[in-house]
Formats: sequence, structure tokens, C-alpha cells
Amino acid sequence: MWAIHSALIETREMMSIPEFISCIIVLYIQPILCLFGILFNSGCLIVFIMVWSNKDYYRKTAMILYFGAMSLCNIVQLLLSFFVIILPAFEQAI
Repeated sequence: MWAIHSALIETREMMSIPEFISCIIVLYIQPILCLFGILFNSGCLIVFIMVWSNKDYYRKTAMILYFGAMSLCNIVQLLLSFFVIILPAFEQAI
């Protein structure tokens, strides 16, 4: 992380203010938001699986199944966003 920070400071003189702000967003804020999204969607998926396995929720099973599938799709999308959005932008910033 220190190498990233020192490289960012060295290239600060060559960047304009909007480029510097977008570099900060891509290198620091976007990965943190993706990690929080993965963490919270995993928590929701665990809760939906626990509720779905409870036999008292026969009528709500389809909705819980849909919410679980949506959480799983969100986790996959956030994982893929690391490879599609964050890593190429990270490489370009360095």
C-alpha cells in the first residue's frame, strides 16, 4: 500500500485536480465499497439461507429464494468488478 501511496504522490505533480480525484476514487474508495458490498451481501445470503431452511416459512419461500439469488448475483457482480473495472484502472494509475 505504501508503494501505491508514494507512486500517487510522485505523479501528483503531473496530474490535474480532476485526474487526481478520480485516481483516489479508483485506488481507494471503489475497492473499499466493493469489499463492503461483498461482506454485507454475504451476510444477507447467510440470513436468507437460514430463514429458508426454517420450515415455518412455507408461503414466503419463493420471495426468500429470490432475495437469496439476488444477493448471490450481487456478490458475483462485485467480484467481477474487481477484474473488469478496478484492476485496469489501478494499472493505468500506476
